[in-house]
Amino acid sequence: MGPQPDELQDLTWLEELLIARAHLVGRIVRLEERKKSSYFALKGHTVLLPQDTTRLLDLLPMSPSSLPEVVRVVWTGKAAPEKTRLRSHFTVRKQKVYDALEWLCGHHEDYRQVTIDKERLSAWESTFVATELLESIAHVADPTDNVLYQPPSYMLVKLLHDFHLSLTAFSNPHQDGEVHAQQGSWQECHT
Repeated sequence: MGPQPDELQDLTWLEELLIARAHLVGRIVRLEERKKSSYFALKGHTVLLPQDTTRLLDLLPMSPSSLPEVVRVVWTGKAAPEKTRLRSHFTVRKQKVYDALEWLCGHHEDYRQVTIDKERLSAWESTFVATELLESIAHVADPTDNVLYQPPSYMLVKLLHDFHLSLTAFSNPHQDGEVHAQQGSWQECHT
């Protein structure tokens, strides 16, 4: 494969979503506060919903307002998240997105037919927060504090149902409608 070009290094998870021609799976991301100095952690199950991959985007980047259609973020904990503390993890750098797309269009066969939407990019600030995604975070309370708390499986099924409906509007899901869950954990620590 060779070394990764500078233009594609250090892209954030949101920047990668914005420049992807296809979203092979819908994602549900679970965030929780692990330590006071680390406000960004993903743990537990990642749920993947297969998508119709015959539809490729030819005008990129996609709109940041479309991010909630391909990813759902769920906060677990006693209290709702302080969204101001999460803003840095929902940040997009316009120049990084543009440079990555320029490189991909010039060097990657699958991006040769892509048109960079310079009008969309010109409307972006140099660095901005994907507020639609940040504001769409769902909150699931800590089960130890609430006797009436719904079990995680109930909340997951409801979230999957709602997410599947939004994905159907964005892209036709596979006919079989299968859902894949991947167990494990990953965390990214920031101070």
